[in-house]
Amino acid sequence: MSDATPADVSPKPPRRFRRLRIAVSVFFGIMTVALCVLWVRSHRFRDELYYRYWPSRVLEIVSMESRVEFVNGDPISDLPHWFNSHTHSEWKDPRWHNRRGFYGNQVGAPFRVAIPHYVVIIMAASIAALPWFNRIPRHFSLRALLIATTLVAVVLGLIVWATR
Repeated sequence: MSDATPADVSPKPPRRFRRLRIAVSVFFGIMTVALCVLWVRSHRFRDELYYRYWPSRVLEIVSMESRVEFVNGDPISDLPHWFNSHTHSEWKDPRWHNRRGFYGNQVGAPFRVAIPHYVVIIMAASIAALPWFNRIPRHFSLRALLIATTLVAVVLGLIVWATR
């Protein structure tokens, strides 16, 4: 018979949603990488995803100039959906060229909202990491604290060295 009493045995975390947690993290991790690629691509190309969700309404997702635009408007074609890509010189529109950051129009058609790529990437990466937050230990050893401090010092040193 064992000398351990039930009070000495630490409970194991529940494994009910382990596969779901892994699937969510993998999906949003892949989405984060794909959004980074799309962000880099947006400096040279305008990518459009066009989806008709109602006979008289379409949703268009446009990636260009470091931002993602969501456009809800009238259909411009009879096709139900498509993906299109243009080079930088083909799509330069002076009305939207110098816009940076968040913006949108409230009046008129089409309804348009733009969000910088980095905000969408941060949201996707946060959702990928969210299921694992309950796994972070609530207390740290002195060894872990010294390693983390050393890594922060090395990164700051490299930043200072690179700027000189």
